[in-house]
Amino acid sequence: MKRIVAILLIVLCFTLSACSALSLEEEDILAVPKASGDESEVISLIASNFSSSFELVYPLSGANKNAVTICDTGKDVIEAIAVFRTKDEPGTAELLFARKINDSFTYLGSSAIPTNVIDRVDFADLDGDGKREILVGYQGASSSLKSIAIYRTEDEISVTDVTACYSRCVLGDFNSDGADEVLCVTTGAASEPPFATLMGYHPDRGLLPIADCELNPEAQEIENLLFGNIAEDIPGVMIDERLESGAYTTEALYYDKGQKLLINPLFIFETAENAERSEKLLSKDINNDGILEIPTVEKAPIPENAVENAFCNIVVWKDLDFSSYSMQEKKTALICPDGKYTFTLTEDKKDCITAQYSEEERKMTLYSLDFDREDTQLSHELLYIKAYSRDDYQENKVIEAKLYELSAEVYTFLITNSDDEYAFTDTEVEKSFEILQGS
Repeated sequence: MKRIVAILLIVLCFTLSACSALSLEEEDILAVPKASGDESEVISLIASNFSSSFELVYPLSGANKNAVTICDTGKDVIEAIAVFRTKDEPGTAELLFARKINDSFTYLGSSAIPTNVIDRVDFADLDGDGKREILVGYQGASSSLKSIAIYRTEDEISVTDVTACYSRCVLGDFNSDGADEVLCVTTGAASEPPFATLMGYHPDRGLLPIADCELNPEAQEIENLLFGNIAEDIPGVMIDERLESGAYTTEALYYDKGQKLLINPLFIFETAENAERSEKLLSKDINNDGILEIPTVEKAPIPENAVENAFCNIVVWKDLDFSSYSMQEKKTALICPDGKYTFTLTEDKKDCITAQYSEEERKMTLYSLDFDREDTQLSHELLYIKAYSRDDYQENKVIEAKLYELSAEVYTFLITNSDDEYAFTDTEVEKSFEILQGS
């Protein structure tokens, strides 16, 4: 019988979860799979255990957006989960579970999810026993909130459901007990403020609340939810939000084991307003020190009597410093007003350089500043960065050097002054330029 299958095989290695996965492009949804490795073997188990033709289903969020995931679940046990829907039940997602025994995958069982919209699939050790459970987030039909199903694959498949519990969620060991917790964030309910609930897993009782707290009442949408160290040896989460006003902000949460509370240190530090910004910039570990930084936006230094909106803003990435109850600067960069990239400024240059942007030319020009005059003025043009569409770049005689290439755009630069005390070298330009996430 001809089987309708959706597949494009791409083997990915996930460092954090020790998982590999099968990836699918939307346009290949009816392509027939070729026999290739473990993923194909797992897909063959779908065909041999379900009589109907099928197509694969792909998670929309989380680190794993693949229909077939193979993972070392701990204690040298290799397991796989495949998400698919059959022709007979297109509105229901089926989950197939398999375990590798004697170098081949054996069918363990299956479970149905009452929707074909799968938000996420995660492998995580939720009870601290050294073996990862499987968490599946899915969109229910009767609620705007998503639900969670947690599967254990022992002698038989067992499942625990928590319905309508999150808009966005993230997993991580918040209390350093060796087990991952689930932080569920809810937004969008007109009558209720956004809310965060930290939940822990018990094998017999499912997900249970540990602590909760209200979030910024003006938050309309979660743009980013990132687990990591929010300060040295303090695990937590950065929540980047879009506000009613259209601005963006960040909230930081960590679990205080002594007080048994979820705490937002930005409110303790009384610096919450410093995290509000006009640009869509997301928290991340900007300097690879293992600590998540918060982006804040400030005005770049400009000449006296200049029109402010003619000049670029700067982003200052900051750490939370619990010893001084403040935020400490870690990195400064100019922001291109189109939101596509930043340009890092070193400590010796950050207060002495500014930039203008031409929307028509898609060109950001950097200048040194002259502070010797009575009124601060532009001193010298140092360089410019210019964006071209790929067609324009290929068709025109471009005098600039290529800096960065995307599928539809090419970024170039030209150093126009190498004698100024704040001049850049080619290498410095290349290291300073960074494409923003989502560009």
